Amino acid sequence: MPIKEMHMTEGAKDIDEFIRSGGTPPEPVPSSIAQPEVAAGKRQPSDLAKDVMAEFKQLEPLEQVLQLKDYAKRMGITVGDMRKVVSQTESAEPQPNVDVVERLEPVSYPVSGLDLANEIREKLNTYVFLPELDSVAITLWAIGSYSLDKFRVFPRLHIHSPEKRCGKSTLLETLEAYCYRSCITSNITAAAMFRIIDGYQPTLIIDEVDSFLAGNEEMRGVINSGHTRRTAFVIRTQGDDYEPKRFSTWTPMVLSGIGEVPETIADRSIRISMRRAKGAEKPNKLPLDHFDSETEVRRRLLRFAQDNSFTAVQIPEIENSRAMDNWSPLFAIAEAIGGEWPSLCKSAYIAATQVTEAEDDSITALLLTDIQEIFSQNGGKIFSAELTKSLGEQADRPWSEWGRTGKPITQNGLANMLKRFNIKPVQVRIGEVKKRGYKLVQFSDALSRYVQSGTTVQASEYAASSQSQSGTEEIVYHPENAPQPSKDEGCTTVPLETGQKGECF
Repeated sequence: MPIKEMHMTEGAKDIDEFIRSGGTPPEPVPSSIAQPEVAAGKRQPSDLAKDVMAEFKQLEPLEQVLQLKDYAKRMGITVGDMRKVVSQTESAEPQPNVDVVERLEPVSYPVSGLDLANEIREKLNTYVFLPELDSVAITLWAIGSYSLDKFRVFPRLHIHSPEKRCGKSTLLETLEAYCYRSCITSNITAAAMFRIIDGYQPTLIIDEVDSFLAGNEEMRGVINSGHTRRTAFVIRTQGDDYEPKRFSTWTPMVLSGIGEVPETIADRSIRISMRRAKGAEKPNKLPLDHFDSETEVRRRLLRFAQDNSFTAVQIPEIENSRAMDNWSPLFAIAEAIGGEWPSLCKSAYIAATQVTEAEDDSITALLLTDIQEIFSQNGGKIFSAELTKSLGEQADRPWSEWGRTGKPITQNGLANMLKRFNIKPVQVRIGEVKKRGYKLVQFSDALSRYVQSGTTVQASEYAASSQSQSGTEEIVYHPENAPQPSKDEGCTTVPLETGQKGECF
């Protein structure tokens, strides 16, 4: 009789004892005879299998790995099937409450959104030093975390400061008390991020992002994917069979740290700029029991979300359509709240988007204007190394201390900035030397579109890392004064000086 069949009728322990004693398996018992034994109390094969599994689960994790094959043999199944059985029994068992997110029940009575919004904003301003309109955006965003699935797009909240001790962590702790299923952390991996989102859909509040986000392309992709509900998924394989599984990344998310986040994340975020408070600006201390004391507020917020549908509202148009998308949920929430909140939301929106657009447009204009000036001194073409060297030597410009490194702008950094204008380095010949560089004609379209005639660029605002800025210089671009490309004998030339012909490209 095969051991497997004997195991099914006699049991694992009987087999072990029988083999150790040197015996041979008995002949199988006919089913007509075995049936009465079962009825008389003989254990079913399924009961025996449960005994073996229970014994296996008593082992330490390392022992389970080492003895997995042996236990699979005892049960008469393959190692793969054994793994599946272990996985299924573990998932079927009640899991301990690890308190990843709060279990919240709404209040039983209707609530006033106006009272809620005013109360939250007042608490934010009490415990955190914030610009007046930033507290409006944060309040509306927190209320929106309870109604995520009612929106097509929901922005990230990016909280940043130029230095430490600007109140970021206090803001996160204050904000945690007003968001739905808050889960606050100071470090997380990309894999943990999409798994916790897929399993709990928390309001994920992440501090210290400057310490681990830079260069982490997988995490950046996960964060970016969760901006729009329809595309908020990542696909990974799992298990021994590498079965593909789709994980949701659709969740409210706060990102906090010193400095900036990657542009693609910033573009999907509402930006809150923190400053260090001084003197009378210093806020009150946050109570130790702040989160617990605000439980009733969160229950009211949940009821308010359940009672309102948040109809889309027409918002003021700007050139940045992504920013309009980001603010659309906040406008809908403000409309549902009523009172002065629609007007407050509009003011916060205009202030935030004007600053962002002004920064983006002016830094672009500053770069293009500086490049145009360098071309006017070097002719109609220049090597990449020479162009970045000339930019980096301008101490009153951000190019001298560019990016996180605080070093002069590099050739790759310049190429990345110019790529958005479809300007790429090409092979350039100057005299007998041929290297990669740029030609003035490549900039004609960008100069005409982004540096309008008579446009004034304030350079001092954008020396982001430089401390040597002593004043504000006005740079006015007049295209009529720029070197103009011309045609001569089938090749492009640029005049170097009045009456002088430039050499062929």
